[in-house]
Amino acid sequence: MQGEETPTWLATVLPSPLDVSWQQEGDEWLHHMWAALGEGVSVTGHSMGKQEAFPEFPFAHLVLVPTSPELQSRLRLVPLQRGLVAVVTGVDGPDIEATQVEPWVTAIEEASRRVGQHHQSFDWVAVVGSLPGREFYRIALASETRLGSLQLSPAKYYLTEYLSSSTPSLSARASYWSWPIIVEGSSTGYNWPVAATAASRMVHRLAALLSLEWGGCWIMREAPAERGEGPWLETPERPWWVKPPETPEEDQADSFERKDIAEWSDEAASVLDADPAIEDALLVYHQGLVLQQEGHVSFAMIAFVASIEAIGAKLGELERCTCCAECRVKIGSSKRFQKALALVIDDDNRRKALANTVYGRRSTTAHPANLDSRCGN
Repeated sequence: MQGEETPTWLATVLPSPLDVSWQQEGDEWLHHMWAALGEGVSVTGHSMGKQEAFPEFPFAHLVLVPTSPELQSRLRLVPLQRGLVAVVTGVDGPDIEATQVEPWVTAIEEASRRVGQHHQSFDWVAVVGSLPGREFYRIALASETRLGSLQLSPAKYYLTEYLSSSTPSLSARASYWSWPIIVEGSSTGYNWPVAATAASRMVHRLAALLSLEWGGCWIMREAPAERGEGPWLETPERPWWVKPPETPEEDQADSFERKDIAEWSDEAASVLDADPAIEDALLVYHQGLVLQQEGHVSFAMIAFVASIEAIGAKLGELERCTCCAECRVKIGSSKRFQKALALVIDDDNRRKALANTVYGRRSTTAHPANLDSRCGN
């Protein structure tokens, strides 16, 4: 940290490392520490930087500097694999001043107490919709409904967007129509950015579940925004940067198929909550849909196979190769893949043929880097 003065005194805050996991709780702990420090002394701002070891403090560490008329000392933190060492230093004389140490001690103790305890609930609103691309999905939510903790409402208008034509061209475009869904929910966190991250995960999973349930490729079209007292969120009829056509376009509202959320959706959401492996399989499948919709079918195949393999991993362990005593290779991925397919395909011959086809295409892309020869992408 450039410009940092060499301290003239050092005070160990606590006799043992703080019980804080820096990797998992560091950001939250800092948030609470600065808040608690400002409750005890006047703090108008703060900064944090990395500091290399020096003779008076022979460890690489973090330096926390408050902007305060009362507090001129610094807090130095050394994250450990298990715990956090905190030391207060100052440059205002050879003696340790209690007024320069005690505010830090109080703030540190309060932050450690608040970690994981003081999480607020934030209401938010977001938008999901189908991803414009190679395929058209004329599906609209039939009516307002709930899915788990989320409230879903069809947008007032369908959305018109313009894309490049299916054949590359600099002089032609294609229209794409979709009907967004407004999503309301709530997430907890020690501040809104943390809650927003959790909200984005919920919306992303919802889009993946809708893609599985309805077909097509649904994605987050508007990131979660904290819900205030302002007007109700409404989606536009077209992006603001798109100039409306000079002549009226044909109304597309009647071309959409209205659908309700399936009765099994709530149960599916509970399964995803309880089994991270199933959730991972769904999200990887969804990534394959996104790649496919954007025209990257070879890499979409890799994602689809990986999704099936994730299910297969729950059905059996890989086996050690028995070619020789020294071999440590694990085999059986193809067998587990076929076990997963057997959950939905009864016919043994059809299952084996499909496995051989998709596994072969996946392998030729993932290993020799050969794209699908049928389309070159």
